[in-house]
Amino acid sequence: MKKITCFLLVIASVAFSSCVGPQGPQGPQGEPGTSTQWKIINLTVPTGNWELASNDDGTNPYYYATFDVPELDDFIYDQGLTKCYIEFNRGTNDAYQQELPYVRHFEAYDNDQQITWTQTVDYDFGIGFVNVYVTFSDFFVDERPETMDFRLVLMW
Repeated sequence: MKKITCFLLVIASVAFSSCVGPQGPQGPQGEPGTSTQWKIINLTVPTGNWELASNDDGTNPYYYATFDVPELDDFIYDQGLTKCYIEFNRGTNDAYQQELPYVRHFEAYDNDQQITWTQTVDYDFGIGFVNVYVTFSDFFVDERPETMDFRLVLMW
């Protein structure tokens, strides 16, 4: 019983003691440029702005759009991070996004004949620009891709 009473007294003294004291002095400021910064840039490619390209021999056609992004400087290119997302239903309550690459499989029927393809949307970047690409696995390029919204995130 004596051991239990001692144990309860130790627990009570720990429970009722405070670990809060006066605030100490502020620590040293971090190195310049060590705090993370970011910038979000919304991009839109209207249907009519997709450009058609292919290999030099005309094979492997795809669509692309190029954006000037002066914020994407050599520091971000070398030491930062870029992320790009495709956005659906931008500006609505049911908006959502997916990180690129975006790969989806589709099917349609033409006179009871099934047509299947995959759509891939991806991107690359360099100092001052971003390219967005749309490639169809069946290389059907008679129709341009629909208007697409993108969200580019730069972090440094």
